[in-house]
Amino acid sequence: MILTTPIIIPITLYKGDDFDLQLNWRVHCGAPFDLTDYNAKMTFWPSKTDRSAPVYQITNPWTLGEGINLNDTSPNIWAHILGVNVDFSTAPAVSKWHILELQTPAGINLGIDGVWFRFAEGKVDYIV
Repeated sequence: MILTTPIIIPITLYKGDDFDLQLNWRVHCGAPFDLTDYNAKMTFWPSKTDRSAPVYQITNPWTLGEGINLNDTSPNIWAHILGVNVDFSTAPAVSKWHILELQTPAGINLGIDGVWFRFAEGKVDYIV
């Protein structure tokens, strides 16, 4: 299953504070969609249109205490950035846009094996 239109989720990052984003993608009966075999990445960009160089990126699985956790239980998408890494003020440009992408697993046999799709995106307010 992939989305054709990403969900718009504005977020706020506070310098030095941990950041958590927990989402629930549910199937028609209300149960969490099983994302255990999917991959994910959340990239922070200088602006909605500037994709020249990412400001920061997290992926799954978690490494060194941060990343994206994908599950078959609620929340089935959990993105976490450690507060020590929430300091984009030294980056070439303070991030103004994020994109959360998911990659379909191999072997689902729907002609979309391994396809990356944009699940969510939105404006980022960065508070120093």
